[in-house]
Amino acid sequence: CFQKDSYEPAGDNAEYLTLLNKISDSEEETFRRFKTDPQPNLPDIGGEVYPLIIHETYALDLTLRYLETVEIEQLSRLNSKGCLLPNFIQASIGQTLLIFAEPAESAEDYQVLANACIEAFLKDAGQISLRLIGEGRLFGSPIFEYNTGTENTAEQCHILVWFDCHPTTLTLGEKVYHSIFLLLYCRHQILFATHQARLCYQQARE
Repeated sequence: CFQKDSYEPAGDNAEYLTLLNKISDSEEETFRRFKTDPQPNLPDIGGEVYPLIIHETYALDLTLRYLETVEIEQLSRLNSKGCLLPNFIQASIGQTLLIFAEPAESAEDYQVLANACIEAFLKDAGQISLRLIGEGRLFGSPIFEYNTGTENTAEQCHILVWFDCHPTTLTLGEKVYHSIFLLLYCRHQILFATHQARLCYQQARE
């Protein structure tokens, strides 16, 4: 897409371009699946890697999932030693972590359950001060937004906790997957541009 130092996306309305080729002509997937090696007394973890280019930005969706029902405490294994947090990933315009969970039974207060998910996920990550900044419903299920409030997007820890509590939540979520991805990308681009503008303004004054 980059020709003579200029960006020329393929197609007039190309919103994104995938970076992985299809494995075969009969295979439509442009992502790669993986599975961890079995470990004694620990549930297996599987997932997918899906890299793409959105306009001039490289983006990556890394999905990790347990292949069986687990206790909330097991969320800490997905983020061992804070390996999914900004200081390790170092995404230039920031990142969003989405914890999507189907509770084994209905909860009286889903915010309490979301807080428990955050606490377990960050158990091995050191001192991180997250606060709940928003809550609502998406496709019939409760969703909660947490953030550190750091202005620098590369250092900002932004986590969404979304529960699958409605029969259509997963189906609708899969249907608009790319739209959600693009919305999060736009969010990070705006915050990144805002942060850069403030830095440049201060430098110009100096």
